[in-house]
Amino acid sequence: MLVVLGVFAVVGVISAQLVQSTLSNHETMNERGARLAEIQRAMMVMSRDILQLSDRGVRDILGDPV
Repeated sequence: MLVVLGVFAVVGVISAQLVQSTLSNHETMNERGARLAEIQRAMMVMSRDILQLSDRGVRDILGDPV
């Protein structure tokens, strides 16, 4: 009976560590996913800005072409 309880305790400890490790990895991946989404959003905004870039003439203070 003591052997069975010992084996059961070892299995319980191993499974608890596995669950804790899985939860830690899940939190890390969520943080990295959020950061990646921010980077992708910034890249999309920058690419739209670059696509809308147009060559404009120089103007003076009053707005007249120089």
